[in-house]
Amino acid sequence: MINGKNYRTHRLAYQLYVGNIPHGKIIMHRCDNPPCINPDHLQLGIPRDNSADMIRKGRSAYGEKHSQAKLSKPQVKCIREMLKQGINQSIIGKSMGIHQSNVSRIANGEAWTK
Repeated sequence: MINGKNYRTHRLAYQLYVGNIPHGKIIMHRCDNPPCINPDHLQLGIPRDNSADMIRKGRSAYGEKHSQAKLSKPQVKCIREMLKQGINQSIIGKSMGIHQSNVSRIANGEAWTK
């Protein structure tokens, strides 16, 4: 706490060694180590940059890792096999306990692409 205000240490390190943080900007860690305060590892960005960096480096939750995932990889593989056999998407959905629209998203490559 400085002058009654709390600071995140990486933001404070950036301000002390590099300069002010413009409004709307965030501090990103090049090293992907959130506790790091090495100014050489910190860079300015915007939330969209941070999200793109996370996805590019494979740190985002997808598939079974996603907190809202309702299917496992083997279940998705099974769905794809049923689709190849021409089984109706609604029937597949009911058998897997999901809505037909989710089956459609898998069939169209909009979900479970990895």
